[in-house]
Amino acid sequence: MAEVMVIGSGGREQAIKQAVEASKEVGRVVVSSNVSDGLKEFSGRKEKPLVIFGPEGPVIEGQADDLRDEGYLVLGASQQAAQYEASSSRATKMAQKAGVIQPDTFIAEGDWMPPAARAYVEGRNPHTYVIRPDGLSDGRGIVMPFSKQEARHAVEGMISGVLFKGAGSEIINFQDRLIGGTEILASAIVGAGKDDFVVLPIAQVNRRLFGGDESPNTGGLGAYAPVPKQIINEKQIDIIRSIVQRSLEGMAAEGVTYERAVISMSLLLSDNGMGEPALMAYYTRFGATAPQVMLPLLKSAGVDAYSLFRSAAEGKIEHTGINLADIGQAAVTVCLAAEGYPVSPRKGDVIYGLDRTYDGVGIQLADVTTNGHGQIVTTEGGRAVYVTGQDETINKARARAYAAIGEKAIHFAGFQYRKDIGQLPGRY
Repeated sequence: MAEVMVIGSGGREQAIKQAVEASKEVGRVVVSSNVSDGLKEFSGRKEKPLVIFGPEGPVIEGQADDLRDEGYLVLGASQQAAQYEASSSRATKMAQKAGVIQPDTFIAEGDWMPPAARAYVEGRNPHTYVIRPDGLSDGRGIVMPFSKQEARHAVEGMISGVLFKGAGSEIINFQDRLIGGTEILASAIVGAGKDDFVVLPIAQVNRRLFGGDESPNTGGLGAYAPVPKQIINEKQIDIIRSIVQRSLEGMAAEGVTYERAVISMSLLLSDNGMGEPALMAYYTRFGATAPQVMLPLLKSAGVDAYSLFRSAAEGKIEHTGINLADIGQAAVTVCLAAEGYPVSPRKGDVIYGLDRTYDGVGIQLADVTTNGHGQIVTTEGGRAVYVTGQDETINKARARAYAAIGEKAIHFAGFQYRKDIGQLPGRY
């Protein structure tokens, strides 16, 4: 029986684990927050496990490359490829050359970065752009200013390195703010490169704490998939495939072969873009919260997740037959976050209701640990539990997820969650 090691420690990694361990070929799946501890679990084994990377940090550090050099099969971006997430400016420049639709972007960089960034803020209406620091910011680095004072504060915080762990201290990207529309997340499993990839079911991820533009941005508090055809039609799906293709070709033109990895893209179906998907950002891995709804649908589509991931890691994807237009199932994920998240999450609260089973519901634990009494409790990360409902429609999947949340189901002191995940008009 095959063995798998998943690197990471959040709900994303638990979703990957659940997807691959559903395969009849898999005997054991180990989830580890880091490579060295994970490898200890396989010490003395004759066969090496398939390694799947969840978060961006390890691949940006080159850990996927290191394991490949040691003879492991790895699903994870190379260090060179991962720079397209580490640097928004590099990704923007590559996408421009590749002909990928994206908002106009002004990049403040070099010796004149601070005065250029300040001048941009003073000369523009704050409602017309978003600010993206170059570098990693745990998915929370996008600033949508609603006043010049707010924009000035963000820019000065990036220049000084106080905000976003230093991201933006050297390069700041100012991206035109597209009007309205729906933000979606597309992920593709990439095998040999630009001509060998499979696009997974398209998801919508809810990043705002309570909804509304002025609510705090988070790493993701819920998602649903697939995005229904009333919102994204077959023509738009074809455009998304084209964006993946052009992006991989654009990277190849820069001498970077993006292969044996996952690539995700944040896209906006904007009102002022006539509904065509516009690229907002690249993620050189699964986006947070999206795998919880994307991956359960693979099994519904008759796709073995382990076989798909392994074939990609081997450099040649097996035919899957995924039909994005007619999956026949839907999934909705709701995140239960600790009181105080995302600024100062409270830790140590006991989580109740995890000992029960809920029909049509999967549970992924994330920022949790065990206390001295053996109880599962919240940690300082804040996003504690993901509850994923699955059924034949989004509305039914949504009902299953929310039925598993509450004082008579999964709950903990002070927990907060959005009530509108997957809430769509009409019959979905």
